[in-house]
Parts: sequence; structure tokens; C-alpha cells
Amino acid sequence: MSTKADISVISSKSEHALVFPNPVNDKATIAFSAGDHKKAKIDLVSLMGQNFASIETEVKSAGDYEETIDFKAMNLERRIYFINTTIGDHSQKQKVVYTKAN
Repeated sequence: MSTKADISVISSKSEHALVFPNPVNDKATIAFSAGDHKKAKIDLVSLMGQNFASIETEVKSAGDYEETIDFKAMNLERRIYFINTTIGDHSQKQKVVYTKAN
């Protein structure tokens, strides 16, 4: 299953992606910086390796960006997931806890 997300400029200055809030109640925001003409890929993966969402985008100009994953809209179970982020040649994995909004 894949999901679309909005891209908007933010104020992060790090090569690493930042996922917030964590724990997640309904939506998680992934903030990252990217250089000119880099590809960004974000995957939401279960502990067992099942991919629930993939977001891919081509960054046209250097800057700070964010993507949003809507856990609630995907009707996911309350558990631990990983958000894998690849920007150009840099990859990182972050654990997120989905607590499910009431």
C-alpha cells in the first residue's frame, strides 16, 4: 500500500530525517534536508519487514522539506513501526510507536 504526502518547506538544517511526534497518535511528520536533484524515499515498515507505505520524491532544489504519513487513515494496528528514510546516498532507520488516536 502506498500513500501520497504533501511537501512543504520547513526549518530543519540536518542531513538526518527527524520524525515527530513520537509516539504517533494519528499522523507522523518526517522533516529532512536535501541537496539539489536528490531523490528522497520514505518507507513505513513493520517489525516483520512488511511495507505499509512508500513515498518517493525528486527534490528539484536544495532545501528543507517535510512529508506526512497518516497512520489513522491507513487503519494500522497499534504497535512499533520503522520509518526508513533515504535521501541521496544517506539512509537512516527510526523506530516509531503508534498509539492510535481514540
